[in-house]
Amino acid sequence: MGHPRPTCDVLVLDAGTRPALVAVRSLGRAGLSVATAECDARWPGVAARSRYAVSALRLPNLETDPDQYVDGVLSAVLRTGAQLVLPVHDGSVAALRKRLPEVLLQVGVALPSTSALDLFEDKSRTQLLARRLGVPTADGSVVEDLDDVEAVVDAAELPVVVKPCRSWVADERWHAQRLVCRAAATREELREALRGVLLAGGTALVQPLLPGRREAVHAVAVDGRVMVCCTQATDRTWPVLGGSSVLRWSIPSDPELGHAAELLLGAVGYTGYAEVEFRRDAGGTPVLMEVNPRLSASVEVAVRSGCDVPLLLWQVHLGAPLASAVPRRQDVRMRWFGGDVRWLVDMLCRPGQVQGVSRTAALTTFGRECLRRSGSDYLGWRDPVPALAALPGFMGTAVRRSRNGLSKEPAAR
Repeated sequence: MGHPRPTCDVLVLDAGTRPALVAVRSLGRAGLSVATAECDARWPGVAARSRYAVSALRLPNLETDPDQYVDGVLSAVLRTGAQLVLPVHDGSVAALRKRLPEVLLQVGVALPSTSALDLFEDKSRTQLLARRLGVPTADGSVVEDLDDVEAVVDAAELPVVVKPCRSWVADERWHAQRLVCRAAATREELREALRGVLLAGGTALVQPLLPGRREAVHAVAVDGRVMVCCTQATDRTWPVLGGSSVLRWSIPSDPELGHAAELLLGAVGYTGYAEVEFRRDAGGTPVLMEVNPRLSASVEVAVRSGCDVPLLLWQVHLGAPLASAVPRRQDVRMRWFGGDVRWLVDMLCRPGQVQGVSRTAALTTFGRECLRRSGSDYLGWRDPVPALAALPGFMGTAVRRSRNGLSKEPAAR
C-alpha cells in the first residue's frame, strides 16, 4: 500500500485558541496548506473556521489521556502528510513533550529542545538561570509542601504574587489543569493562593508585586542566536494579574530587554520561538518574569509589525537561513476585546483588588480604547468567519461573568 497523498504542509493544534488562528492565517497567506486539530470537547475551534484552513481534525481529550492525544496527533499527521506540527497550548506541549523523541521520528514539531522546555517551563529554574547570567530577577521563595505554608505566610511582606512554577500540572491519573498567577494583599489571600497551587499538585513561587509596566520580547532564535525579535508593551491583562494581554502594542527595541533575551536563549542554544516577559520595578529596571517557549496569545503584534513568527518557524523547520531582522512598523496596537470586557467586569465588580482601578477609571479606560484605532484579535477583514464563530462563546462568558461578578477562570485560550 502506498503512502497517502499529502494534503497539508503544517498541522496547527489547539484550533480553539487565538495563537492558532494567527498561525493558520500567517501560513495560509504565505501559500502553505494548513490543517487544524482540536480536542473533541472544543472541536472544531475558531482557527478551523478560517478560509486558510483546509481541514479540521478531531483529537482525543488531552486533559484526561495524553497518550491517546499524542496517538491522535500522529494519526492526523499520517492522514494529512503534514511536515510540521505546531502546538500552541500548555497542555498539548506537555503531552507531546512526554513522547517527543518518538514524535520527531515521524514529523517535525515547532518546539525547542526537550532540555530547553524543561528549563523554561519551570519558572523557578528560569529564575536561577537568569541570576547566574546577571539578568535582573525578583526576590522570591519556592514553596513545595503544605507544611511550609504558614511559615511563608508569616514571613511575607505583602502584597505579593503567587505563581505556579509550572502552569500546566497533572496528578498521577493525569487530571490536568492550567494554573494561573494570583495576587495576595492579605495573609488569608496568600494562604489560599498557596494552598490552591499545592493541592493541585504544583509548586508555588512567591515574589514581591512589581508596580511597573509589563513588556515582552517576541524572539525567533537559531542555535541560541536571536535572529528576529519584536518588543511589545502591555497595558492590561485578563485575569488582571499575569493573564493574557488585553491591550498591547509594539515599541522600539530596548537594549536591556534584547540583551537579556539573547543571554537566556543563548545559554541553552535555543532554536525556535520564545516570548521573554519582563515587568519593570519601581526604579524602572526590567525584571524577568518568565520565558514562554510556545506561541503566545499576543504574538499577532509581532506578525503585524513585520516579524511573521509562524512563517519563520516553518523556515526554521526547513533549515532555511534566517536573516537578522527588526519590525518594519512600530506602535502596532492589538486589542483582545473579549478579554477587555472581562477586565471591565472585574473592575466594576471588584474595584479594590490588587492592580485594580476604580469603576469610573475602568469605564473611562474601556470607552477611550473603543475610540482608538487598533487591530482586534479574531477579526480579519479578509477572513471574517472566525470572529463570527467566536462571538457566541464570548457573549455567553460575558453574561455568566456579569451575573456572578467574579473572575476565577484561567485566561481564555
